[in-house]
Amino acid sequence: MILRKTLIGIAALSAGSLALLAPASASGRQFEQRCDVQARSGRVLETIAMDDLHVLALTASDRFAPSLPAGTEAIVCLRSDITPAAYDDKVVALGIPLIIAELGRPHRLGVLEIADGAYRYRMLEGSLPAADQAAVQARLEEYRARVAPAHSG
Repeated sequence: MILRKTLIGIAALSAGSLALLAPASASGRQFEQRCDVQARSGRVLETIAMDDLHVLALTASDRFAPSLPAGTEAIVCLRSDITPAAYDDKVVALGIPLIIAELGRPHRLGVLEIADGAYRYRMLEGSLPAADQAAVQARLEEYRARVAPAHSG
């Protein structure tokens, strides 16, 4: 139920952001409107606004160590593109899934996570056409290549 409420809120934010997306999309760079946190307090999963959490900017630095509330179960980012960004693997390296909500139409929702020790990206809402599937697979391979040298020594 909480996830559904989050999706409704994300959809409402998406409509107001379409005008902002043209420059970012045209340049081939992702635009990130905001990131929030889903945190559990007892039996309740809440979405907590995180005004200072900017995953695209923060993961570009050497170390990604955001201050997150207790009980954090996921980071949710509203972005111009459903494809995970170059350093989103730094989020899941913390043991936290990254949910990406695509702004605009079609509205899609995907999650980057580690399952059985491997990077995985799956759709929670909507689908990935072949071009997007190829982009996601290429990005997952980038993540695997960065981890492989650390495990081979």
